[in-house]
Amino acid sequence: MFLSHSALTTIRESRLVFVHNGGLKRCWGLLVEAGVVPALVDLFRDGDEQGKLLAGNALGIIAAQTEYIRPVNEAGSIPLYVELLSGGHPMGKDIAEDVFCILAVAEGNAVLIAEQLVRILREGDNEAKFVASDVLWDLAGYRHSVCY
Repeated sequence: MFLSHSALTTIRESRLVFVHNGGLKRCWGLLVEAGVVPALVDLFRDGDEQGKLLAGNALGIIAAQTEYIRPVNEAGSIPLYVELLSGGHPMGKDIAEDVFCILAVAEGNAVLIAEQLVRILREGDNEAKFVASDVLWDLAGYRHSVCY
């Protein structure tokens, strides 16, 4: 699967539209109930670079509805976003940064994400360190509203 730069830009713009407009909330519920989250996590883990970008983006859109943060987290997505952030694709870094800020609404996730970001600050390349520090800065100002 190959996506052009314009297709990746469209993905990011679509994510922003869905997140800011609430998407079709009923559809997200049906998709989550149908088991799309584990399927997307499998693609995120085992897919090629473009598949990982698409799956990571889709999971971020789903998690933007706060009631779906838990299933996205419980499916094991946080380590996959760490890999995406540490990878070489600029769109992957953007997706990971945005989704970390969504997942961190749940305080327990914020702690796990912060630990992973500190690891990147110690071990990552300069670009990954820059993005990790940017996300940590964003998380430092959050007031967590979802606990589970």
